[in-house]
Amino acid sequence: MISFGFLTIHSHQEHPYVTEIAKRAHEYGITCYRFTPFCIHPKDELVHGEMFDAAASEWKQEAFPIPSFIYDRCYYKHDSVSKRAKPIVQWLKKSPLTTFLGHGLPSKSEVYETLSEHPILSPYIPKTEKTESSLHILQTLLREKTILLKPDNGSQGRGIMVLSFYNNRVKVQSQTGQDLSELSFQDEDSFHKWMTRRLERGSLLVQPFLNIHNYQGKPFDIRVLLQKGAQGGWIEAGRGIRQAQSGQILTNVSHGADIISFDEGLCDFSPSQKRFIHDELNSIISLIPAALEKAFSPLFELGIDICIDRRGAIWVLDMNSKPGRKIVLSTSPEEEEMLYHRPLAYCRYLSETKLMV
Repeated sequence: MISFGFLTIHSHQEHPYVTEIAKRAHEYGITCYRFTPFCIHPKDELVHGEMFDAAASEWKQEAFPIPSFIYDRCYYKHDSVSKRAKPIVQWLKKSPLTTFLGHGLPSKSEVYETLSEHPILSPYIPKTEKTESSLHILQTLLREKTILLKPDNGSQGRGIMVLSFYNNRVKVQSQTGQDLSELSFQDEDSFHKWMTRRLERGSLLVQPFLNIHNYQGKPFDIRVLLQKGAQGGWIEAGRGIRQAQSGQILTNVSHGADIISFDEGLCDFSPSQKRFIHDELNSIISLIPAALEKAFSPLFELGIDICIDRRGAIWVLDMNSKPGRKIVLSTSPEEEEMLYHRPLAYCRYLSETKLMV
């Protein structure tokens, strides 16, 4: 039997998802385990986690060797738990005894830099500068009047800010959940002090502020979910639209954005515009996975966020190597079964590929 480990930082993270995967594992000759980085005993390297008992259809406490194949769903924050977990996961990735379904992506700045150098993808990548300087941020703001700041190592919209300059004031907008907050600075000194404290938590990326509001004044973007299948090739699992409420700055579902179908989200566009968007999207998503895997490590799944500004220009906003599944489940429920099968099918593919080497 192939041993398949579902790795998370918190023990009950994504429990329903991994349970559905485990129920189907016997079809692939796979035994499923789930554990956290802290479940590994340092002396004998045994894992004290849970094994899925297929006969009883339930998880049971078990001690077992580190699984040969690992599905990494660890999300890192700026907390002590993440700081403890990350080096353990890095150690697992370097082990010759383990194969990760996907190795994840590096910082956003590295990803943007790589794609901005791609001969075809570069026009779709917003100009992005990494900074640790409040002076650099202010100089860019005074020149552009409105800019977007995002953490170099962030996810789910955390830490994103919109800065604007008007009437000799700097306005900073951010969003937590569905709540917007706003700060205003009348002089440069107070802004520098505030931003310097913010930069102590990590580098920020400076990007132009893109007007991605639809004709109802609601910010929206397109999320495309890609996964690898039984033959090792990339498959589009689904695509949909994330639409925020008027006045909000984030389209993340975790911050209250709505999910609508791809066709519904493009209803305001003309037939020729829709054809153009379809063609451009298909071209972009066919190129990004290979470009990322050539520069970095192998991946299993990828969430690609793409927006269309009010001028009709298409931009690649973000790439997520540990994407959620809400878009697919909401807009393409017929794909749900395959979401549980693909990790197993790809694991089986990797196992057979290793045997042939």
